[in-house]
Amino acid sequence: MSIIPSYDVEEINLNHYTNETRKIILNNLKNYTKLKKFICNYCDLTELPNLPNSLKELYCDRNNLTELPNLPNSLKHFDCAFNKLTKLPDLPDTLNYLKCNDNKLKKLPNLPNSLKELKCYGNNLSELPELPNSLEYLSCNYNCLTELPNLPNSLKQLWCFNNNLTELPDLPNSLEYLSCRNNCLTELPDLPDTLNYLNCSDNNLIYPKYNRKTINETNKINFKNRIIKRIKLLNRTLLLEHSAMITMNPKRIQRLLDNHEIDFFDCSFDTLTF
Repeated sequence: MSIIPSYDVEEINLNHYTNETRKIILNNLKNYTKLKKFICNYCDLTELPNLPNSLKELYCDRNNLTELPNLPNSLKHFDCAFNKLTKLPDLPDTLNYLKCNDNKLKKLPNLPNSLKELKCYGNNLSELPELPNSLEYLSCNYNCLTELPNLPNSLKQLWCFNNNLTELPDLPNSLEYLSCRNNCLTELPDLPDTLNYLNCSDNNLIYPKYNRKTINETNKINFKNRIIKRIKLLNRTLLLEHSAMITMNPKRIQRLLDNHEIDFFDCSFDTLTF
């Protein structure tokens, strides 16, 4: 039998103990009043006991949990991925990070204003709640979403591929990464100048659409340079759709860009020379 941790510890990893000791710890978990971090993933758990109010980090992913107890108000980091959850309890106002992917969730609770990262992919979600203004990262791919809520101005990464989206909301100026492949999109909203990565393949896109309202000549050059660096991801499929004459050779497309023979800002492809 392994040594049972004292009630004064601030961190417990249940994987470090025997099955017998695990049961003792779980039965007395509420007594660990100074506990800040609790790790119990890969423990084949079907339920969790009441959690101490001091807890700030909880990792209960990769178990067989079907429900969860109330979460402590102090919790900041919560990972319950790869379980069998059909719903989540109310989320504390202090939460910064939520990872609940690969469950059976059909709905999410209200999201706290403090949340910065949300990973809810691989569920049965048909809608998302209102997104907090603090959110910087959202991955909601592999769900049943037909639309997205308004995106906060703080958002930097959006991964929404493999859904049933027919349109996207306005993209915030802070956005750097966007993957919306394998949806039902026919067009994209204006793309922010900050965008460094775009994957919009396997949609019904008719034409690329770029934001030209505030782009001067310097911004145009910088934007083209970023596109060149990610030519495989951003332009190959779009160029091929608009001209069968354009090859899949990245060096050739880059040469066309360098010679200003393609203007991505007015989408003119009829003036190409070969």
